[in-house]
Order: sequence, then C-alpha cells, then structure tokens
Amino acid sequence: MPVMTMKVFSEEKKMGTIELLYTSPLSITEIVIGKFLATALLFLLMFFICLQYGMFLVLYGNPDAGPLASAYLGFLLLGLTFAAIGTFTSSLSENQLVSAVMGFGLLLFLWILPWLGDYAGATGRIFTAVSMPNRFEDFLKGIVDAGSALYFVSMIFFFLFLTIKRLEWKRW
Repeated sequence: MPVMTMKVFSEEKKMGTIELLYTSPLSITEIVIGKFLATALLFLLMFFICLQYGMFLVLYGNPDAGPLASAYLGFLLLGLTFAAIGTFTSSLSENQLVSAVMGFGLLLFLWILPWLGDYAGATGRIFTAVSMPNRFEDFLKGIVDAGSALYFVSMIFFFLFLTIKRLEWKRW
C-alpha cells in the first residue's frame, strides 16, 4: 500500500501542482478525502479480484462462512488503514521513494508493537492495545469485535486528520 500511495501528495509537491490544489475552490479536507477515496477505490478493485478465491472456496468446498467473511472484512479494514497511513506519509515528503520508505517504516512499527510490548513492562499493555496484528487476529478467528472495527476506522480518520493538518500547516 505505501507504494500505491507514495505519489498521492509527494508528486504534487515535486511537480509544483500542489499550489493549484491549494488555490482551487476545494478545501484541503475535500482534497485529502478525494485522494484517499481514489486510493481506496483502487484497493477495492484489487480486493474484489481477491474475493473470487473465497467464492471458489464456497462453491467447491464447505468452509465455515463466518470466519471467511470476517477475515475478508478485517482485510478490507486493514487495507483502508494502510491507505490512510500511506496518504499521510506521502504528505510529509516531496520524494516518492522517501514517502514509500516512511510508510513501510510506520507500518512496520505499528505491526511489531506487540513484540515491543513483551519487553516494555507496564507500558507493554498500551503497545499491545494499539497494535494492528492483535486487532486483525480477531477477524481471522471469525470474531467481528466492534472494538477492533472501531480501532481500524479511528486509525483511518486519525491519519486522514493528520494529513489534513499537515497540508494546512504547509499551506501557510
């Protein structure tokens, strides 16, 4: 996902077309949401292609539909969260490669938080609570926990909010 989102804002900055976006009648919020939705649409296209494997499994096998559906829901939420994080890291740099590396680094950090929590002592529970793998594992087990779904949705909104604030700060 960081490779898909590395051009979202960094290319605009590099080419100087970010000024056209700033002077357009659209607000920064609308621009960020539009670019995020474009990335999300591309991800959804790939997601629906991937969905055919689940359909083949249902047609030719006898899987438990609950864990399969919850795993797909978790994958969808995880992908959209990765898209929001990639959009944020793209707003931090003019260089696409730097944006992609920052995106991979931030996602890796969020992914290894449970392992850091094992060595952090009392603060380890905080690391475990905000880690992505623990939230995603619930979906893989067939558990659609409202807390886990809310975690991914709030991460999407949080990183889109950070992107908006970063672009508004850079605008002035």
